[in-house]
Amino acid sequence: MASKIKKHQFRPVALLFGLILVTSFIFGGAIIASLIIGRNIKRPILAFTSNREGSNQIYLLDMTTKLIHKLPENKGTSTHSAWSPEDALAFASSDPVPLNIAILDGEFTRINHLSQKRYWNDYQPAWSPSAQLAIATDQNTNWDIAIYDSSQTFTFAPFNTLDNELEPCWWQDGQLSFVSNRDGNADIYKYDFVTHITVNLTNDPANDYNPACSTDNQLAFTSTRDYNAEVYVMNLNTGDTKNVTQNRASDFNPAWLPDGKLSFVSDRDGNREIYVLDLATNTLTNISQNPADDDQPAWTS
Repeated sequence: MASKIKKHQFRPVALLFGLILVTSFIFGGAIIASLIIGRNIKRPILAFTSNREGSNQIYLLDMTTKLIHKLPENKGTSTHSAWSPEDALAFASSDPVPLNIAILDGEFTRINHLSQKRYWNDYQPAWSPSAQLAIATDQNTNWDIAIYDSSQTFTFAPFNTLDNELEPCWWQDGQLSFVSNRDGNADIYKYDFVTHITVNLTNDPANDYNPACSTDNQLAFTSTRDYNAEVYVMNLNTGDTKNVTQNRASDFNPAWLPDGKLSFVSDRDGNREIYVLDLATNTLTNISQNPADDDQPAWTS
């Protein structure tokens, strides 16, 4: 992958990784979801995107029972899910078009679509510990980060530039990380809403993206600094950074589990699968194990 990313290059990359394929629900489908899933599912829950039945849809994996539930059939496709502190599931939806953010409530009974009557794309939702919802939007032609508060009031983040800002990720203290190419290539930044200071966390000539913010101040991310996509973990307290995947295949889209393990996506077995890595023992487990492509893991807290 080239070390420089220009503004227009973010769109084909997003398309390549299925970032703008998304799903929506009709009311009847949400009722079915509540009957099948809402009252019986256990914690932790993995939400992920898969094309195992044709189009990209969101599936839920109950890690206690190992049962997989597909969210109800719909007119569009789904991707980029994110759990709120109250277990609501936000995701991007292509029904209606263009891309919009849909939210399935924590009881799996109701779907709410944000900003349906517009002509831009919204995706990549991320919930803060206080239930603010950050998204990536191209309302201003380039990609910016916008934030919905608890009353669903929409504001643009104060750190946006004329370059691209994507992939929001919240920290426990309310600071927000994101990916930007403002310094010429993709790096991961952190913004403090109190001091209004933006810090480049990765600051590497390679491309760094897919940030995953842990509850103990560790940043997992994807980087091409070893010439292929690998998952790295940075300790923000010490600055120590380690390649934790070290494989010739592509490893990307990290997501933290509630117990501190790290999941990621890899094509090391011939197609995209979701793996869980125990960083303490270096034990790796393929938890999706399906001939289709499984991608974009998101975990309940």
